[in-house]
Amino acid sequence: VDFDRTVTRCFLPCGGRGSSAHGVIEGASLLSEAFRQRAKELFEKYYPVEIDEKMSIEEKIPIMNAWYSEMHNLMLGEDVTTENIRRAVASCETIQLRDGMVDFLQKCQDTSPPIPVLIMSAGLGDVIEEFLRQRLP
Repeated sequence: VDFDRTVTRCFLPCGGRGSSAHGVIEGASLLSEAFRQRAKELFEKYYPVEIDEKMSIEEKIPIMNAWYSEMHNLMLGEDVTTENIRRAVASCETIQLRDGMVDFLQKCQDTSPPIPVLIMSAGLGDVIEEFLRQRLP
């Protein structure tokens, strides 16, 4: 299953939009203003391509890969440590498990033999693992 907006909510009960794994880090105070500004510029450049219904997936893939690479290279210059990720996840109220996800995952584990669940994402694996550690029973 995909992580962002599949395992997690797309929209929150209050009507706001849920955060992605990247959004957890971007929303935390551990990132510099220069990072935030550049991330905003990259979003404004690449997001329209991501949601463009007229472009084929084949056309989008290299452009989305460029966005992913630019964001990760930008993040390498920031203070993203395991402890900072833990704190960012703990303090983020806008990333939540989708309704029924805990039961779904528990039922997969309770079967005999257990059904493995593979979570795929273009998001940040360390954030996803920490989120699951903190939010699953």
